[in-house]
Amino acid sequence: MPNPTTKKHIYRINSHVGVAGTGVTQASIIELWAYAKNHPQYPYTIANEMISAELGSTIRLGVPPHGLFRDSIPPNNTYFASIDYNLDRSKLPPADIDKTVTDIPFDASGLLLFDVLIANPDRHPGNLAVDFSATPPRMHVFDHSHALFGHEPHNGVARLTTLDGRLGMSGQSGTGQHRHCLLDKITNPEHFHEWMSRIEAIPDFFIREVCHEQVGHGINEAEARKAEQFLISRKASIRSLISSHKAEFTGIQDWGLLP
Repeated sequence: MPNPTTKKHIYRINSHVGVAGTGVTQASIIELWAYAKNHPQYPYTIANEMISAELGSTIRLGVPPHGLFRDSIPPNNTYFASIDYNLDRSKLPPADIDKTVTDIPFDASGLLLFDVLIANPDRHPGNLAVDFSATPPRMHVFDHSHALFGHEPHNGVARLTTLDGRLGMSGQSGTGQHRHCLLDKITNPEHFHEWMSRIEAIPDFFIREVCHEQVGHGINEAEARKAEQFLISRKASIRSLISSHKAEFTGIQDWGLLP
């Protein structure tokens, strides 16, 4: 059975500022802390973050609530923002990767396979948070600005083309950046089947729409089409992609019945 940690996320209200209407449920207006991104030197940031967050939420990873937000004053800049996941406003330390794999192997496996889906070369202990004080521990998944199109301006289509059929997270040429912090740590693929099934079940229409909704937010129509094609093909072939790169999962010695 899946580990329930993916369904235990609660987020912090900063303050109650008023009452919304007079309904019997007494809805209130609240203020929330959120982290916003829109870096002019990295135009793919919003699209990378939004597409990745939507896909991660769909398969039930611990992705904080998120969306596109716009300044209320000129020049009315648009940002990707995700809700602050710290209930007590303390800064969680970089994740203890060994403890993460040991204590929440279901979530760790899901994150690893999700990052294969989005070709994320930038997963390290600093952009993965696990609250081990919670019971069960809670994983918070964030920062996907270097996934998919990558961080180099005007190179998004080329990057996706280069990474077709590759893990995109092993730190080799074409992938760039980091070797995934979980790639050598997971020793048992027992949860892979569940996560591969979730990835395969993402509807094509969902991928198509979430990619094209980012047009005008750092990507154009051609880039949206490429992301759509890349992700639809990648989720459909996730099993063969993992199978053909078993050697990269250096901690796994016995694959059992998995392909």
